[in-house]
Amino acid sequence: MKTILVTGAYGHAGSEIVNGLLNKTPFSVLATGRRINKLQELKEKHPTDRLQIQVVDVESEEEILMACQTADLMINASGPYSMIGFKVVKTAIDAKLPYIDLANEQLQLKRLRDIKSEIEAADTMVFTCTGQSPGVSTLVMKHMADLVENVDSIHMFGVIGRLPTADKTLGSMMGGILEAALDSVVYVGGKHEIEPFGSNIIKHTFPAPFGTMNMLSIPITDAFLVPEVVKCNTVLTMFGLDMDLPPRLGTILKFLKPHKRKWAYKLLESLMRKTIKDSYKTGLKEGFNPGGYFKVVVQGDKTIEAQIKVADNSIMTSYLPIVIALNYFENPNKFKGLLTPTDAYTFESFNAELAKLDWEIPLKVVESVQVVS
Repeated sequence: MKTILVTGAYGHAGSEIVNGLLNKTPFSVLATGRRINKLQELKEKHPTDRLQIQVVDVESEEEILMACQTADLMINASGPYSMIGFKVVKTAIDAKLPYIDLANEQLQLKRLRDIKSEIEAADTMVFTCTGQSPGVSTLVMKHMADLVENVDSIHMFGVIGRLPTADKTLGSMMGGILEAALDSVVYVGGKHEIEPFGSNIIKHTFPAPFGTMNMLSIPITDAFLVPEVVKCNTVLTMFGLDMDLPPRLGTILKFLKPHKRKWAYKLLESLMRKTIKDSYKTGLKEGFNPGGYFKVVVQGDKTIEAQIKVADNSIMTSYLPIVIALNYFENPNKFKGLLTPTDAYTFESFNAELAKLDWEIPLKVVESVQVVS
């Protein structure tokens, strides 16, 4: 029986990946993380011999390497990837262990592309699930763009109600915010440009309870991946969250440079912990559920949109890593080298793989009168 090593196993994404692996696949799971009490809670939730737990600090190459030696594939769910992701993937490459992550940070993709020849020489797989939810947005945007002539712009809008718990999602939140401090770029006017954090806000309308809300442009890897497979002028990913970001966040990012200074990173992390807890309490008070929507709008000779209702964003986060793990062991020769979602799947082929697991991404495409400006 194959064993899947999952780092960050009790986190927002990691816990759903563990759940999905145990319920949807025949694999055994080695769940790792820094906190033994959290790992024990995970074990109590899944009382099966197929789940083993182990304390592993992802910042320790020695501890990661030891865990790699007892596994057949790694799913790295420990973020933010711009801070610790590259060290983990390098260790997996040294161990020649097939690797999957959930990164949407541009820095992770850049670093992996810089060592593409090293990955190929190791004769292993490094699959980075770049894009929102993760990788789903890339596949949907490509699919939508194929339905429009002379594509001009592609916008992805995402919104969630309340966070799943009061202490999860920190890694993904930190990853998104740190992008603004790392000279990450958006794709506008047919070229990549650095966009100051908070400078691009678009109003967009979603069904109740959200209504019309401000959507903030966040630079993620879709700004690289989508223009590589679709000829267009603009690709933007916009987020709306039911939370107030920490005050003076722009100043912290610009002047304190938390990606370079550990004390500044810890300061930002503590501010975000409080923000997540406050947002969770507000969501409970307002009766929000952990679901939401994401919508893709493509403008060209016509404007079309597809809106996807998400019952629980945590579960969708687990889709691509679990499908890749299954497909890898079915046909390992197909999954070699550095891969991203559009290298291995179309939206239709990915949805067909989901259907085998009784999952689905319902996509209804309609012509739209809602023009993005």
